[in-house]
Amino acid sequence: VKDYPGFYFLGKGSNTVVAPDQEGQCIVKFSKQFSQVLEDNGRFTVQAGMTVPQLLRACEERSFTGLEFIAGVPASVGGMVAMNFGCWGQSIGEVIESVQVMDLNGDVTWLPQSKCGFGYRNSLIKEEGWIVLAVSFQLKNTAQTDIRSSIKKNIRRRLDSQPLRGKTFGSVFKNPVGDYAARLIDSCGLKGFEHNGVKVSGQHANFFENLGAGTFHDLLHLIQHVSSTVWDRYHVKLEPEVCLVSGNKVLKG
Repeated sequence: VKDYPGFYFLGKGSNTVVAPDQEGQCIVKFSKQFSQVLEDNGRFTVQAGMTVPQLLRACEERSFTGLEFIAGVPASVGGMVAMNFGCWGQSIGEVIESVQVMDLNGDVTWLPQSKCGFGYRNSLIKEEGWIVLAVSFQLKNTAQTDIRSSIKKNIRRRLDSQPLRGKTFGSVFKNPVGDYAARLIDSCGLKGFEHNGVKVSGQHANFFENLGAGTFHDLLHLIQHVSSTVWDRYHVKLEPEVCLVSGNKVLKG
């Protein structure tokens, strides 16, 4: 993963873990105030710092449907677009018209959806280390009551299946082709497994919880233990989805 020398750009950080002893890198975090609806004349365009609740509220106010599947995710627009967040057979790249990015030279441009290279938990934006500044969505119109109902339903579905009230950072591993990381981890008997205060969630095996005393290096150990156990049993390589930032480099993600 490429990045601006000396800088790491962070949205809400929901799928990122930063080493506490990282040095030589400045973490630049997008403010929630960088979250305006830029224009509303037929195109729904928002800034990258907008959080999921802010985005869904703006959609509901304008009767736009198509993004309710992200409800309950503690993330911001820029990060979700860069990683092409997805769940339940949908991904955010599918409802994007264009993305405004800043490249490594500081040049700002709009990329049409077809030039963003969206793939499973990936994009050209992420691969090149570009910064997402704003996003235009292609959404349909429907009744506000339907949007509100769908949002509530998806939040409940997420709370019922994921440990969102715990100290987690989202999914740890990408799903391998034709299977689910959670199923593989669970079938290895690792659901609930704990190492020095970092635990494989008993609710969803592809979420790890910090019970309070776990460190960055404890997390690394658990990730390596789980991935090697799955490999030994199934010969399936689990690829991390979480981005682990340490020193001047991104270790995973």
